[in-house]
Amino acid sequence: GWFDRVLVTGKTGVSYDETGVPLAHSMRAGLTSSGVDRRRILVQDRSTNTFDDVRLSAPLLADAGLRPTSMCVVAKSHHMGRCLRVLETEWPEVSTTAAPYDHEYGGVRGMADDWVGSEPAARRVWAEYLKITTYPDLQ
Repeated sequence: GWFDRVLVTGKTGVSYDETGVPLAHSMRAGLTSSGVDRRRILVQDRSTNTFDDVRLSAPLLADAGLRPTSMCVVAKSHHMGRCLRVLETEWPEVSTTAAPYDHEYGGVRGMADDWVGSEPAARRVWAEYLKITTYPDLQ
């Protein structure tokens, strides 16, 4: 594999609202069904926002004896900016590489390079901006 360990984070989201299963558990299930060894996946399933994703993951990494100097961040393209801002604020010593992916909302694909032309995608980007304003360390 490309990475020695995978950290999946998050409790809430659409899948949680629909199933009651934390987002991190759904991501772990997807990774293991794709052949990733379950023992290589760290799960942080208590966070309800991106800021907590990072803050609650630090002790989990430490308990596993991990002190990363670099990481690859996988997130929806409209959400990547917030992920990187939080990581750079909370873990400035960690070098990050972004691996954004496009996602579909309401039948419309929210793409990184043309989100302005899509009302649902533009709403997602605007919502990301508004969420950043609630994080005291990012203002």
